[in-house]
Amino acid sequence: MADIGPSQPVKCDRYYTDRNKTTFIYGGYEGIPETLLINFCVWLLLLILFGILRKLAWDYGRIALVSRRDERETLVSESRYNVWTSLFYTDRSSLDTHTSQESLDTKIFGQDKGFCGWLPAIFKIKDEHYLRKSGRDAVQYLIFQRHLLVYTGIICILSIGVILPINFQGTLEGNTQTFGHTTISNINSNSPTLWVHALLAIVFLVIAVYFMRHFSINLRYEEDDQTSRSLMISGIPKDKCFKNLMQQHFQEAYPEVSVLDIQFAYNIGTLIKLDKNRQRAYEGKINSENIHKETGERPEMVPKMCGQVCCCCSPCGCRKVDAIMYYTDEENKLREQCEQEKVNAFRDSLGIAFVTFDNDFMAARIFSDFKTSCKGAHNPQPSTVSTELEAPGWEVKYAPAPDNIFWENLSTNKILWWTRAVIVNCILVVLLFFLTTPSILMNLLDQWNYK
Repeated sequence: MADIGPSQPVKCDRYYTDRNKTTFIYGGYEGIPETLLINFCVWLLLLILFGILRKLAWDYGRIALVSRRDERETLVSESRYNVWTSLFYTDRSSLDTHTSQESLDTKIFGQDKGFCGWLPAIFKIKDEHYLRKSGRDAVQYLIFQRHLLVYTGIICILSIGVILPINFQGTLEGNTQTFGHTTISNINSNSPTLWVHALLAIVFLVIAVYFMRHFSINLRYEEDDQTSRSLMISGIPKDKCFKNLMQQHFQEAYPEVSVLDIQFAYNIGTLIKLDKNRQRAYEGKINSENIHKETGERPEMVPKMCGQVCCCCSPCGCRKVDAIMYYTDEENKLREQCEQEKVNAFRDSLGIAFVTFDNDFMAARIFSDFKTSCKGAHNPQPSTVSTELEAPGWEVKYAPAPDNIFWENLSTNKILWWTRAVIVNCILVVLLFFLTTPSILMNLLDQWNYK
């Protein structure tokens, strides 16, 4: 405890009582050990929570992986930009290596037993397993993260093994328990050891360039022929989204261009939600049927959120129902709603078209005509229906790969999307700032505030 006078500034690393007493929250090192301890406790709590939830839902999720592959089949004859084909007949996790994927799931299931059995299983999964399960983009992202981890580890070793002992040799900043004693400000400006900081800064830069160069050399790029020949056109009047009109426009404006396919995007946000709920009902039915086969008893459930883990449902009067019958009825009901919503979605066009040309040179010609110049103008060719289609106002860009399109997000308003993104990131910044910032920085903010 320590008395404080009225002229002393209030600091965030101290607890003030109504008796004009002050208690220090930390004992040294400017609160860094306490911050690390808080982060470790939060990490451990989240890890335990993840293990509990994963243990409860593992059988259900494992069966869901297999049931989704059994339920769908790939239609290679259809256009990959057909929203109905992409959504309801293919799956991002569906690959040609069906047998190898099943063996992978079986192998992981054999390794993943017990409360923490998933921890060693993570290190036994290889890149080819991730490739078959999640695609090449996921593998490249994981490889990039490995490069960052190794680079961060090298910096950490050099900083603790070389820079920190050198900084500790100085005598300019407090004692060994103050944060300033570990920084470069603790070294005399005439000391030759400052050259170590300068040299290591260059070494860190060289190592970073080497790692990024190594990553980029091994980065495999597979060009999608259909993607290079397809354009995504936005700004089409919603009541004019007809293939014959679009075909007529390109035939008249660009007679040398051959259009192979035209597909329109529709407002399918509600349809996606219904289809996902139908998938969950189907997976729940499969899980219940497997339990019935293993135990010989028909499983029961509480048809409420968290009914499986909530212990207060029975006292509250929530009745249990037959799980197989419940999920079967739910699946049939949602399937009917999906069929009805398909009809409604087909009538609600978004004014977005995916146009595939005969070759990439034709697509490049159209793209260059609609590309906005530095003067803010472009030069699309006119046709007899260009005014009706509002062609001068089109926004044309190369279409992303169909597997990389989340069709339900095309109907999201851009202003709403950016607003939501800003709010979410601001919340993350605030949370991470207060969970990872040592009190030394908070004290500096206090000092700036009182100046």
